[in-house]
Amino acid sequence: PPHAAPPLSCPPAIYDAVGGLVSVPPCVVAGLGIDRKLKSRSYLGVQAQFLKSDVERQIGVFNFPVGSVPPPPPVTAGSTAETLDYQEQSVAATVNQLVSEEWSVGTQYRFTHARLHTVFPEIPVASNPSADTTQQADLHQLGLFALWNHRSGFFARADLQWYHQVNAGYAPALLTEDFWQGNLWLGYR
Repeated sequence: PPHAAPPLSCPPAIYDAVGGLVSVPPCVVAGLGIDRKLKSRSYLGVQAQFLKSDVERQIGVFNFPVGSVPPPPPVTAGSTAETLDYQEQSVAATVNQLVSEEWSVGTQYRFTHARLHTVFPEIPVASNPSADTTQQADLHQLGLFALWNHRSGFFARADLQWYHQVNAGYAPALLTEDFWQGNLWLGYR
């Protein structure tokens, strides 16, 4: 029916950087969140998310004949199977406080673990170890904010975000990344 929601699909960025482009991979998405308002004008939140996507595809290869009597046969184009198994789990906790009618402050911490397992089932691992690889990353995010909302519609917000990512299983190895980012917004609604 025309009013039905579109089926969920994983964002293509899941595989872009590591596994190459996969157009609209099927995926399972699940999440749970709990928010609580306290009498002290504090707001607490906890959420967990899970994402899983499995892709089977054929990729192009060049076949180089080995051990032929000269002259060697020509190189031919072919394909080989590839399977991608992607999983991502995250958990987050949020605390927000209304300080006054115009001011609020808050913080959020999120931990995300992502894993991509890539297998070329037709290529023996003994002859090519990269035929079965697992790449993983752990991302820690911490956010702090202060928000001012004036009843006239003007607002200002300052954010400070910290990102820390640890990578494993990449060849060549990817460095651990750690940086801070600040954001300022001014506006009118």
